[in-house]
Order: sequence, then structure tokens, then C-alpha cells
Amino acid sequence: MSSLNPTIDDAQIASLLAYVDTMVWRSHRTRATTIDGRIAYIRRGAPMNPVGAANRKTGTAGTYRPVGPSCPPTCPYLGQGCYGQGGHCNRAQRRASTDPLLSALAAVAASLATHGAPIRLHVTGDFWLRAESRVHVEYIDALCIGLEALRSYDGNRPQIVAWTYTACDLAPEQLADLRFAGVSVRRSGVQAMVHPDAPVGTFQCPTQTGRVANCATCRLCWTTTKPVNFRPHGRLAQLEKPCTP
Repeated sequence: MSSLNPTIDDAQIASLLAYVDTMVWRSHRTRATTIDGRIAYIRRGAPMNPVGAANRKTGTAGTYRPVGPSCPPTCPYLGQGCYGQGGHCNRAQRRASTDPLLSALAAVAASLATHGAPIRLHVTGDFWLRAESRVHVEYIDALCIGLEALRSYDGNRPQIVAWTYTACDLAPEQLADLRFAGVSVRRSGVQAMVHPDAPVGTFQCPTQTGRVANCATCRLCWTTTKPVNFRPHGRLAQLEKPCTP
């Protein structure tokens, strides 16, 4: 960890790292050429939250946490238009758990499946733990430990291996830990907006305008600090107020 002492115990860390070791071994053995196929082989036998293969928008693998139990109460769209509560995203998030190790292992599997290319962390869900009304620090620590462990196997992994958006008010130390582990985080409503027209000072998501094929080829969300604007999409397209991407 870059600054915080882990909040998960030694037994949990040992279990996490043992699964990471097995998944790294499996990642070298698989002959699968697609992200979906690699995920299926790498995750075999390891308990974890759902992991999605590349879709048309992201172009890379993504992880799911449960909508509601992992979302802060400040999110204005929870239960009121959240895209994660509809369609295939809803089916995936309903199978997800807030268990910190299951969430972290999903990120590890996704990262291995993409050979370290940035993954979309939290297609649904966030860093919150509703059961205790606080930031889920155990998950953040498990996530950082898992992703940092991958660097011990491959020193050529890119600096940024995942990106996400959050409605949580993360502490500077938590953001620093995530960044050290290779996770780029944008604060929803501040660094990521959703409006029909891009507000002054933001850039419009290039994948929505057709300028680039997908997030994996765009990369602006983790290579620039300028706020991004997303046009309302999915169930949010019927709403008019700002929302989280």
C-alpha cells in the first residue's frame, strides 16, 4: 500500500494473494484469444463478483458491484433512473456482493484478461458500504493489494490499469492509494457530468460523438484532468438533471 495500513486481516490478504497467484498462472496457460474467453478461464475456481467482457462503448472488461449496497445515499439517481438497475447491467449487479475480496478478485481477473490494458471498474456500484454508512475501506485496500500484486509478476504493466467514477467523498489518502495501484478515479458531478449539452469547461465524451470507437481507444478519462460530459444514456436519457456516468 502507498500510504494506508491494510484494514483486512492477514488471513484475508493471504487468501487474496493465493487466488491472484492462481489466476496469473491460469492467464499464462489459456489459449483463449477473446476477452470473454480469457475471463472464463482465468476466473475458474475463484470466487468473485461478475466480470463483463468488452462492450461496444468501453471496448474493455468491466467489474460489477451491487447497486444500492455499494452506492452512497447522495447519488440522486439511485432507484430513479440509474442505468445499472435496468437491462444486462441489472442482471449482473444483482449477482454481485459487497464482499471486499470478491470485488477485488473480479478486478484482478478483468485486468489479467485484458493483459493489463485499462478496465472499467464499477460498471455498476461504487466504493460505499451502505450497511455501515461509510466508504468501504476494506474493499479499497483489497483492490489495491490485488492490483499491486500483479506488478510483481509483470513489471511492464501500464501505470493506469483501471478507471472509474464515484459519488463517494474519498479521502486524499484513499485516492492516493488507488492511484498508486493504477486506478484513475473521477468524482461524479465534478469531474464527470451528464447533460444533454456539454457545459462550458468540459469535453464531450468522444465515444458518444463517434470521434473514437470506444473508451479503450479514447483514454481521455484517465489521461486528462478536464471534466468529461456524457449525454444522458439508457434510462437516464429520459431525465433532465445532472447524474453520474
